[in-house]
Amino acid sequence: MYSELKDDSASSPSLLSEREREDSDGDSDNTYSPRPPRPRQWTTGRWIAVLISSLLLTNTTSILIASHRVLSRNSTTQHQATVFEPPTGIPLFLHNISLTLKPELIYAPFYDHTDSIYRKHNSPETELAWRELTQLDAGYILVPKEQAQQADIDPARHAYWDDPDKGLVGHPVRLEATHQLHCLNVLRRYSYFHYNYTLEYDREPLKVVPISNRALHVDHCVEFLRRRLMCTSDMGLLPYIWLGNDGDVVADFSRMHTCRNYESVRSFVKKHAEEADGRVKPKDGDYILYDYI
Repeated sequence: MYSELKDDSASSPSLLSEREREDSDGDSDNTYSPRPPRPRQWTTGRWIAVLISSLLLTNTTSILIASHRVLSRNSTTQHQATVFEPPTGIPLFLHNISLTLKPELIYAPFYDHTDSIYRKHNSPETELAWRELTQLDAGYILVPKEQAQQADIDPARHAYWDDPDKGLVGHPVRLEATHQLHCLNVLRRYSYFHYNYTLEYDREPLKVVPISNRALHVDHCVEFLRRRLMCTSDMGLLPYIWLGNDGDVVADFSRMHTCRNYESVRSFVKKHAEEADGRVKPKDGDYILYDYI
């Protein structure tokens, strides 16, 4: 029965290459023993190509990582926008100010237990302390022209000083923080128990200010602070404490808040402000007002 099996060796294709058959035929035991592969030789050109490819890959990866960080930082900044700054962000020229947030106890009781210099009545020392606090007399900060857009300044509308001989070049501005404290000081000084002293203390400056303008100044400050306080809408809480045995309560005005370092802001204004009222005149084509807005 085995004779019926057909020998297909002649018709089957050989799995050995010509070189392999020659090598196999030369062996004494007529068995196939494949040769080990020859190691490939890397030429200088190939090494250079690999090096260039590696450099390109590394640089591309670095660029992608840096771009991701920038986009992430911008995205984070947008998501962390706060009521402490304008929608365009903190102006670039203010980035040197220390604006780190910190927890701070704000203690403002009805009675002056802290002997605050800012609460004294009919006191020249108190008036000087408020002037130093607000830095209103320091003058203006000058914003470079190239930073105007980021600072939400409109060159077609807002004044620009261009007098390099006097060292006065830039858009004159004041900081909102110092202006708001100035408005608070105006309300303090024009309160009924301060009014007579204010008139006496500012006798000479007030001679040129009509009474109607004094009222407008106070009204402006009340309205401005009203809007600003509504804008910030402090989410802190004022718990109450029992006051006596008849069911009355009094607010606890000693509470923790998240604060910036106002002293760094005040110091910056005092150091960099320029007083130049009247020293620089508008040029032809500048936007000019002829009354308060």
